Amino acid sequence: MLIYRQHKIDEFSSFLLEFNDPIETTHEFIDGCYIRTMHIPADTSIVGYKHLKAHLNVLSKGKCTLYSNFRTIHIKAYSVFSSPIGEQKSFYFLEDSVFSTIHKTSQTDLKTMEKEFVLKSTPEPSKKVYVSHGL
Repeated sequence: MLIYRQHKIDEFSSFLLEFNDPIETTHEFIDGCYIRTMHIPADTSIVGYKHLKAHLNVLSKGKCTLYSNFRTIHIKAYSVFSSPIGEQKSFYFLEDSVFSTIHKTSQTDLKTMEKEFVLKSTPEPSKKVYVSHGL
């Protein structure tokens, strides 16, 4: 089942490559934590990398559906949830949303942190964040 789910995420990620629109994103660092916050319009799909470390996620505004290689859940703000090691998340945002990820790290360089946090497969099915509006 996990292999099938991962295959579907890879297919979706490849499809979204055609629609790679930027999303308003902020980066904050405090006391060994990195917080990435995205302001995501309604009717948007996103696929991210597979993560090498567990981390926290916060949906502080909006509503979305999370589909990963491990689970499918419907999330409504305000919600805090964890992502286990090895999870690759795909989201569909039903409403304008604010979504944050929180990682423990002493790094402050985004390229260095990317090497620490994410697993890039070959070929890369999901590079950073892919966005499609109106699917």
